[in-house]
Amino acid sequence: MLTEQYKEAPIWRGLVGENLAELWSSSDGNSWTFIINAPIGRSCVLGSGEAGDLLKHQVEPNPLEVDYK
Repeated sequence: MLTEQYKEAPIWRGLVGENLAELWSSSDGNSWTFIINAPIGRSCVLGSGEAGDLLKHQVEPNPLEVDYK
């Protein structure tokens, strides 16, 4: 349904305990859907919306680990 009706495809996957979380998005970013898939075969839509945008992944250095020499 997400592929046919909203032209969405999975763009991210990750584990939440034993469950698989997926973020689906249309290629133009006009729609997105966040889903949790349980290992027993059930899925639950946690949220969906419009006007999504991918952010650049940046990890800031820990200030306690910075060498100020």
